[in-house]
Amino acid sequence: MKKIIIACAILSCLSFKQEKVIKTVLGVLPESEIIVSGKSNVNSFDCEYQIHDLSKPITVSFKQTKNDENKDQLEFKNAKFYLKNKCFDCGNKFINKDFHKMLQTDQFPQVLIELLSVCVAEDGCSALATMGVKIAGIIQEYKIPISFYYENNTYEVGGIINMNLDDFNIKSPKKVLGLIKVDNQVNVNLDLKLKELTITKK
Repeated sequence: MKKIIIACAILSCLSFKQEKVIKTVLGVLPESEIIVSGKSNVNSFDCEYQIHDLSKPITVSFKQTKNDENKDQLEFKNAKFYLKNKCFDCGNKFINKDFHKMLQTDQFPQVLIELLSVCVAEDGCSALATMGVKIAGIIQEYKIPISFYYENNTYEVGGIINMNLDDFNIKSPKKVLGLIKVDNQVNVNLDLKLKELTITKK
């Protein structure tokens, strides 16, 4: 049922004229999850964001445009999630300390994740999203497959951003005279549940 609902919801958005802008206010529900995961040459780690910090609703607008392949897409504005570095919990105070050192928290206290656009697949229940990520003052864009559902005024968005620390000029931490080293590859796992509070059309 969810797949059918989201297909109809997205396709109805794409049926608007290109100049039509839809503005909605979204609240992040407490069952949402954002987890940064990685591994070293001896173990792995998961740093989960304390999602209650995102309790303030955000106002997002979107409209239909064409992508570089002339396919319909939804282009978003202000779909930004500012994540405070200190709200990530890696389950261990020593890992937390290394995590903040890696992100240069003292100088850059937050990470930005922004949804820029979504191109819906023909099956109507999956999509390719363009995401902007800002870490340590450097912005990179990633295209990732996402799941995208809508039911009872609630969006469920899931996907994984695969990143390389080198993209942000970040040096992976080393411990014990360099014998323990964190891999450059890290993943940001997104499982967002967003409640639609209001919606307007222009």
